[in-house]
Amino acid sequence: MSAAARPQPAWHGVSVIGLSEAGCAAARDVAANCPELALTVYDPDGARCETFRGLATLAANVEEALRESDVIVLALPDGHAVDRTLARYSDGQVNADVAGKLIVDLCARDPRWTQRLGDAVRSAGAGYADAAEPAALLALIAPRGP
Repeated sequence: MSAAARPQPAWHGVSVIGLSEAGCAAARDVAANCPELALTVYDPDGARCETFRGLATLAANVEEALRESDVIVLALPDGHAVDRTLARYSDGQVNADVAGKLIVDLCARDPRWTQRLGDAVRSAGAGYADAAEPAALLALIAPRGP
């Protein structure tokens, strides 16, 4: 079966971790274009989450955000923040429980680092995609017709 003919997974929820400009835009796009998906947001600065009160679950910590959804959108400022979020330490392995999830990184990073992260995420049993544009995120998660 070709990639184009492969059926779309049935996603249930999206967690956006990191509410910078890119993270806020992604959360707004998911809320507006995929209302059937439960939205969870998390940022270490809890005040940034308040914008989404009533539209999303406001996670108390990163672990809750990871647990709540099967699509995890990372809108984090640097690789160190990504590594902390996914409990990825000096061995390079992802230690957070991400099996069966799709991890989407919104921020452009060094291609070699991105490749290593993708390999580690896949080794942990999750899918990985980088989607520097909000439209690319929606293309990955929006339900498609039959």
